[in-house]
Amino acid sequence: MSAQAPKFLDLILCDEVRREDNGKLLIIGMYLGAILVPRVPFRMPRLSFFLKWKTNGSLPTGDFRVTSPSKEAVGGFGMKTEREPESVAPVFYTTFALENIQLAETGTYSLSYKPPDGKRYRSIFTFDVGLREKADE
Repeated sequence: MSAQAPKFLDLILCDEVRREDNGKLLIIGMYLGAILVPRVPFRMPRLSFFLKWKTNGSLPTGDFRVTSPSKEAVGGFGMKTEREPESVAPVFYTTFALENIQLAETGTYSLSYKPPDGKRYRSIFTFDVGLREKADE
């Protein structure tokens, strides 16, 4: 019998995720809506992801990729996971970041996941990129 694929529960999109000396996670610059940029293309120094998963008890692994509205790959990376220290249920979190991410267009970007034995990526989260309005002068 094959292991059940991990179930995606939640995601926070932010500038950075850090683990403090006391073990707490620090989420910096959380995006509550669209990512607003002054122009496109625009290079962001870092875009971080905090994902929460439920599994059959084993640590989830696999690959992620981010694609632009025109379906171009923006970045890809393997998944590293840790169990939340206070967790009773088989819940895990994953944190990772894209460095110097190039946002070449406005529209809806997609984060997709592919398990190690999977043949294709499946979109698990989308986020919008828009232009920031210029302040009145």
